[in-house]
Parts: sequence; C-alpha cells; structure tokens
Amino acid sequence: MARATGERAALQAHVDDFLQSFRSDRRIGCGAEYVVTPEPTRFVDAPGGLLVHYGFAGSPKAGAAPTERTIQWAGLRGDNLVLISVSAYEPTSCVESGSEGTLANLEDVEPRLRQLVEANALPAEVGPPAGL
Repeated sequence: MARATGERAALQAHVDDFLQSFRSDRRIGCGAEYVVTPEPTRFVDAPGGLLVHYGFAGSPKAGAAPTERTIQWAGLRGDNLVLISVSAYEPTSCVESGSEGTLANLEDVEPRLRQLVEANALPAEVGPPAGL
C-alpha cells in the first residue's frame, strides 16, 4: 500500500485503520456475525486546522438494531494526533460499559457536541494531566 501523504490523506488513513481495528476486535469479542457500520467520514476546516469526523455503529448481526455507537474527531496538531471520542452502549451490548450513556443519550448531546468541537481549536500541545 502506498504511504499516505498530506494531512487529509493521513487523517483518512487513521480513520481506515480505526474502523478495521474495531471490525477485528468485535469479530473476536462479540462474534463473527457482529456488524460494524461506519458513519460517513466528514472533513471539517476548524479553528486550528483540519479535523475529520467519523465513527461507527455496532450491531449483533445484520439487520439488528445497533447496541453501540462511537463518534470521534481527529486532527493533527504538530506531531500529535489529537482525538475527541464519545461512545455509547445499550445494556444489551456485548461490550462492557462503564459510565458511558446509551445511544439515546448520545443522540441527545451530539448536535451540541458537534458545534462545540468544530467551533473550537484542539489543543496544540498534548501531554499527561498535571500532577501525573
């Protein structure tokens, strides 16, 4: 495979790797029938630079209602790939969840979250929180 060049190509390569990783993971952890359906990939000219918005919905089998959903934004800032990620799981999901909400919760907050992320710059420098 040819190496991706340019910011947009690098971000698209990240999206492709992310989705393939989840397909492989869910096939192992949730069964061979599990379906990972990608959301449309959308590039955004945001303050501070280019972002890509992407994600997926996961279902126990073809035609079944989704039981998980993840949405993400990614941007290259200097030498760092900066991510904002939100996941939601139904109680019937094959994925153990912690304090994440349900798909309905994510649907409720997604429009405002999209506005906030895409109207503001991602941090230019990324590191561990102070005190760690």
